[in-house]
Amino acid sequence: MAERHSEFERETDDHYVEPSWCVERLLDCYPDLSALHDPCCGFGTIVDVALGRGLAASGSDLVDRARGRFPVQDFLTDRSRHVNICVNPPFKIAEQIVRHAITVVHPGGIVAVIAQAKFLASQSRYPIFSSASMERVIVFSRRPSMPPGKMLAERGEACRGGGSIDFIWAVWRVGKTTPGAIIEWTL
Repeated sequence: MAERHSEFERETDDHYVEPSWCVERLLDCYPDLSALHDPCCGFGTIVDVALGRGLAASGSDLVDRARGRFPVQDFLTDRSRHVNICVNPPFKIAEQIVRHAITVVHPGGIVAVIAQAKFLASQSRYPIFSSASMERVIVFSRRPSMPPGKMLAERGEACRGGGSIDFIWAVWRVGKTTPGAIIEWTL
């Protein structure tokens, strides 16, 4: 079976915007979270959904996409500590984001990354997925539409169509020492 590609032109800096329902599904699986940080927050979808649920939430990004709402910060050089990190990273540096996030999240906290399902299939990423801290993979049964941020800013939510790419949340529990991860599906 051939891989189906997105109907969107590739955005040069990999800024694609997750729909809020994707964040809702993650937070449904982790009702005990009290705070999170999104280091690639873009327009702030993850932060806004978390705030809407009463969580303490913060964001930052390498580029100011939210008109000064969040600090401009290179997460890969930032050593600030966080309780939990939930992020939709640029795919090309997603593994670096995960590796760094695991070093700055407090023990017991989570690192949750939304990514294309193909993120799971890689020899180079095998060590992060086979580590004892790998806790859960949440597979979306429904494909989300994640348009480029530029297009979403110009056209609004109406540019979202039906998604054509499979996505997952990959979640690590910092300090977890028991090997094994749960794989589950969500709508």
